[in-house]
Amino acid sequence: MTFFTKDDIKSKWVDNKDPHDICIFYHDSIDAFMCFNKDEIKLQMCLWKKLLISGDIYVFDQNCKTKTINGVQYYLLVIQGNNIQEIAKSGLVFDNESFIVSGLIYMFKSKQNRDDVFKWLSKFNQITLPPNDDDDDEKLCCDICMDEKEECFKSSCCNQNICNICIKRKKLNSCPFCRKEF
Repeated sequence: MTFFTKDDIKSKWVDNKDPHDICIFYHDSIDAFMCFNKDEIKLQMCLWKKLLISGDIYVFDQNCKTKTINGVQYYLLVIQGNNIQEIAKSGLVFDNESFIVSGLIYMFKSKQNRDDVFKWLSKFNQITLPPNDDDDDEKLCCDICMDEKEECFKSSCCNQNICNICIKRKKLNSCPFCRKEF
């Protein structure tokens, strides 16, 4: 694993990264950026799989963004979960605009690598977002389980439909979409 501080991410990793590194992320506990090579990302994917199956983390394709650092494109994968409440600090290093999201941002040099990791993780995702459909005439249904229930309510924080059954079953104490506490 390669380590970088916040101050030298734009110069050192972009210009001098190990050719085997495929992904960079910010590690809060050591206050530094770190890189994964293919073997390390595969080990991390196994850990993510367990957390996805248990419902502790989520991945949403809406967060798979493309951003630049010093003119170089990076393809983002965001890992979110009930226990990941903070705004991702690495979302502040991009050229021209920040990417403000709660969770952990993993930046891939290759779109194909990011897409492959996301596709594999999505198979184990317990919470999914419905397609964006603005038809208000339909009966309110939960955006997590997709069932029509009387217990559904529209969250005040992000205007998503959530049912009390999903909140209890998933043991959610915050909105799975924007992370605001209930």
